[in-house]
Amino acid sequence: MNLYSRLLAGVGTALLAASTSPVFAQEKITLRLADSLPSGHVIHELVGKPFSELVTKLTNGQVTFQHFPAEQLGKAKDMAQLTALGVADVSYIVPSYSSDKFPLTAVAELPGIFDNECQARSPSTRSRTMAASWRPRNLPPTSFDRW
Repeated sequence: MNLYSRLLAGVGTALLAASTSPVFAQEKITLRLADSLPSGHVIHELVGKPFSELVTKLTNGQVTFQHFPAEQLGKAKDMAQLTALGVADVSYIVPSYSSDKFPLTAVAELPGIFDNECQARSPSTRSRTMAASWRPRNLPPTSFDRW
């Protein structure tokens, strides 16, 4: 089971467990899904939209999403902060735009990790290289390991 599947399963399980509560059962929830991408962007179509549809399905329509594309709720660099403050409930965050808050994600952008552009673009090479760069520091495997 890859990281994306585990995340969806965890969120779905949590939402289903919460939806069995008598207090929650009466309440419909609309979550704000924010991103910096234009409406119809491939990331939203392949990740955000299926995620929101699955959550809505698993909660029998009690949880729905309102999509705010194209930086409607805030700039891309502020998405993490907007989510933490509750302006958005779910957001697509580009870690390199907030490198001060996510310092380890910048390791993929450091010079010298790859010998050339072709190697950097190869999923199998990227996986081995990124996994090797994290493991010596005794950090858990990352999403790069699934490639």
